[in-house]
Amino acid sequence: MNTIPKVIHYCWFGGKEKPQLIKECINSWKVKLPDYKIIEWSEKNFKIEEFDFTQKAYKAKKWAFVADYCRIWVLYNYGGIYLDTDMEVLKTLDEFITNEAFAGIERDKIINAAILGAKAKNDFIKNVIDYYNNINFIDYLDDLGKMAIPLIITELATHEGYKGNKKIENVRNIITIYPKEYFYPKNHSWERANVTKNTYTIHHYEGSWRSKSKIGKSKLKQILINIFGYERIIKLTDQLKK
Repeated sequence: MNTIPKVIHYCWFGGKEKPQLIKECINSWKVKLPDYKIIEWSEKNFKIEEFDFTQKAYKAKKWAFVADYCRIWVLYNYGGIYLDTDMEVLKTLDEFITNEAFAGIERDKIINAAILGAKAKNDFIKNVIDYYNNINFIDYLDDLGKMAIPLIITELATHEGYKGNKKIENVRNIITIYPKEYFYPKNHSWERANVTKNTYTIHHYEGSWRSKSKIGKSKLKQILINIFGYERIIKLTDQLKK
């Protein structure tokens, strides 16, 4: 049977030392996926200058957006499973490699790409590459959120017939979308993960593309949780929203 290759791809652009959380997540891949090959993509083996989008994103030092394009290019050309470096793996991903491609709902109808698997030359992945090749990175520099890869993938999947019904959804046999509990059992870095028997990964939301103020707020909330307790801070947050 032709399956998605047992290869984990991840990106690390910019050359900085990996934080402890990232090291722990990558180690979880090695422990839970011992029969998978792991490939790091960086300036050393990805030709940034060949693509207008990555060239401009790299010049702006927006490493996460270089990684957005790189993951799609790598999956289209080689196949495999892409993981964000802040994705913790809880158990084997073998269940998903028979798909043509797969991803998961992060919240509401939004599909994230912190885990994204595909066979080489997949039609949906080709659509994503084409999308990137037809936009100008500089046009979005003042509002990078509009260019976040979850929005792009969700838009393209919806165009193909994706409904977002919170069930396992095979979209035209080119990509299968899994419910939130499979890959994204929490919404923020500071939240507790709602792990179920169907949970395979946890996204820890390191969020290198976010503004410093948003990252700072997440870290502050985590500190408050550590001091006052999770339930008390969540209750206070809910009250402030009203």
